[in-house]
Amino acid sequence: MPSLVTAYVGLKRACHDWCEDMHLKGCGLYDCGCHTYPVEGGVLLNGLSNAVNLELIAVRQVFIYTWDLEWCPIFCNLKTLLLNEWFTAIDLVCILQHSPLLEMLTLQLGGIKNLTRARGAQKTIEQSFMCAHLKVVNIECDEVDEDIRKILKILWTCGILRDHISIKAPSSPSYFFSFQKDPLPLLPL
Repeated sequence: MPSLVTAYVGLKRACHDWCEDMHLKGCGLYDCGCHTYPVEGGVLLNGLSNAVNLELIAVRQVFIYTWDLEWCPIFCNLKTLLLNEWFTAIDLVCILQHSPLLEMLTLQLGGIKNLTRARGAQKTIEQSFMCAHLKVVNIECDEVDEDIRKILKILWTCGILRDHISIKAPSSPSYFFSFQKDPLPLLPL
């Protein structure tokens, strides 16, 4: 979709792209969605790689975003991105590395757990690269906990200044798209 400007994708458990063991790719459950994922190539993100504005929302058991990121799609036109708590540290680093024009990032984090759950996460996080155009990062969370501190460390490693990061309390569940939500109040750091 070369002329795609804005895309909103929200995946819930009913989409059948979920797996009890997201990193196994072929678990033992007969009706699990992971058995239908193609062996090669990305399913969804390659088709969205030309978007300028992108919102990727999912419940944590949905695997399609994470598995598609293994194919390293390049988001060559992406300027604004919104993610909720489905991603891992590796996913976030991959997206930042492959979004050279990204200007604004919003992370809706209602309750992320195991941010670095994938093997090799620490090595990936420590890789040096710069997000030259990223000037606004909005983090929506209930509290600044260890997982939020890990995200902040990733952002600082990528050259994002503390002044460009704001942390706010969430106003509604993260499965709503940004245009469906009320404005957020600021949280003290």
